[in-house]
Parts: sequence; structure tokens; C-alpha cells
Amino acid sequence: MESSAVLANDPRWSPYIFETWGEVVELRGAAAQVMFGAVPTPPIWLPLELLIEQEA
Repeated sequence: MESSAVLANDPRWSPYIFETWGEVVELRGAAAQVMFGAVPTPPIWLPLELLIEQEA
């Protein structure tokens, strides 16, 4: 079985990132902290160029 450190550093993107909308909770320079409410995970930092603006 793999250690949790290896699993935590998995380079693959989880499907929920592409299948659900996230909410930007903080901006810093060219990155945004995004929270995905559909899944019980902590917010993640993503480069702004990866984000798509959603109409309110």
C-alpha cells in the first residue's frame, strides 16, 4: 500500500475539478484559491489562466 505522502502528492487532477463549479475565495497575484462545495475537500490554489468565469 502507498504511503499517504505519495497519495497526497498525486500529480493527477481529480474529476470534480472539471465536473463541478468552484468558488474563488481568495486572489493572490496570478493565482486563485478555489473551493469546491460539491466535495468535502479543502480549497486549492490554481493559476488564473486555468479558470473559466461563470455568469452569476
